[in-house]
Amino acid sequence: YEIRLSLVGSEMCIRDRSEVFSDTDFFEVGGDSLLAVRLINAIKTRFAVDITMRELFDSRTVANISDIIDERSEEKMDEGEI
Repeated sequence: YEIRLSLVGSEMCIRDRSEVFSDTDFFEVGGDSLLAVRLINAIKTRFAVDITMRELFDSRTVANISDIIDERSEEKMDEGEI
């Protein structure tokens, strides 16, 4: 999920449109609360996973956000939702 999340982040009109890496901090590259809402919606659409604004603010990096997506996806598979 990390690579796909990096692509989502790259599409989000981040300040310098530089490449997004696993240690890229969403807020340090120009992410703000409005872009955070867009990112959360993009994650829900592309990965069928819900994350909260608090989780995004606490996680910040692509790697950490990817870990949440991985965990939630595994939970859905265990519950037979996927």
